[in-house]
Amino acid sequence: MSPREMNPLGIFNHVYRNYSLQDMAATVSSLGLHHLHLEPRIPQILPPGERISSAWARSVKRELDRYDLNVAALCGYCNLVHHDPEAREVGLRTFEQLIEVCHDFGTPYIATETGGLNPQFPNLDYPANHTEEGWEQLLIVLDRLVNKCKAHGVKLLIEGCVKYTVATTEEALRVLGRYGEEHIGFVLDPCNYFRNEDLAAPTAVLDDVFRTIAPHAPIAHAKDVVYTDKGIETPKAGDGFMDYKAYAQLLRRHTPDIPLIIEHLKPADVPGVIELIRQAFAEGKDQAG
Repeated sequence: MSPREMNPLGIFNHVYRNYSLQDMAATVSSLGLHHLHLEPRIPQILPPGERISSAWARSVKRELDRYDLNVAALCGYCNLVHHDPEAREVGLRTFEQLIEVCHDFGTPYIATETGGLNPQFPNLDYPANHTEEGWEQLLIVLDRLVNKCKAHGVKLLIEGCVKYTVATTEEALRVLGRYGEEHIGFVLDPCNYFRNEDLAAPTAVLDDVFRTIAPHAPIAHAKDVVYTDKGIETPKAGDGFMDYKAYAQLLRRHTPDIPLIIEHLKPADVPGVIELIRQAFAEGKDQAG
């Protein structure tokens, strides 16, 4: 398949978190991938004792350049509304440091989910996440981060999720309306917007996400979605209910140039997931024709 017939593919570097920086870059390049959603806080990228700085970021970029790897966006993922103020502040201070060096990695984008208020299990859903009080707590933090982004010419990408404080496409657009297109964008990740009752008819969610989120998204994610007794879970592509042929058709039609970043998998899974996605684009093209 010609590269022009599908979105360029990329991967999260932390799939290869036990590799050295050089070995990770060589492995990703050997798979024909040219884009990273870069998690800079793991030892592979930020060795113990290394400080977040422009010099550090530029040295990492030089190594990635040797393998023709582009940083599509940085990972700043943290719980923006963590119930523990001290833990929240630690995460936010690191986030702000990463904003300062974003351009040194060659990207204007840094991404995060918004997190939630659950005091026992922060990664699980919680009623307070979907209240006006939870929303106001989120806006206090977003005001701070967006101001930091403004000062450094960086755009904050929000990855919504049904279990967190930005849980719907409507709430994502509320954030965009408050801060504006110049400073806020989105990660195109339809799996995160599925409620349990949506699994039987995934195209309705896909259509909604592409109508609302896609016009403001410079990167997309490729994973899957299921529900268990713990709520929403997002395994690797092919292990859930996502209609990948429909997803491929919409990507080609609406956002053909943005990197599609595969995630939530182990190194041994990568070739199979790449083939699944390539096949979905091929079959989706045949159906569209």
